[in-house]
Amino acid sequence: MDKDRIKITEFLQWNDKNGCYTDENCDLEEVPRMTYEDAVKYFFGVMNDDFYYGIADNIFELSYDEVIKYAKENNFYNSTYKKLELLINNNEPTIEFYKSLV
Repeated sequence: MDKDRIKITEFLQWNDKNGCYTDENCDLEEVPRMTYEDAVKYFFGVMNDDFYYGIADNIFELSYDEVIKYAKENNFYNSTYKKLELLINNNEPTIEFYKSLV
């Protein structure tokens, strides 16, 4: 699962150059590393930002369980999860691949 977490955080870092997602950036900023659940939560936030920003100013304010519940209730859980699976199953994601996700 740590390999999956790292893939997700690398995507999140690419998507938000000023963010602090990868282990290296978290260590540099002296903040806790993201958990797998946090990485998935932020991934759902990136993929569905219009929806989540209508609920909260920052996805950080929502729990993992809330994010998943909202996704299921609003019928975008499956499509987002498929993108997450594509990311996790890709052994060498490229920038072009990242662009295809968003």
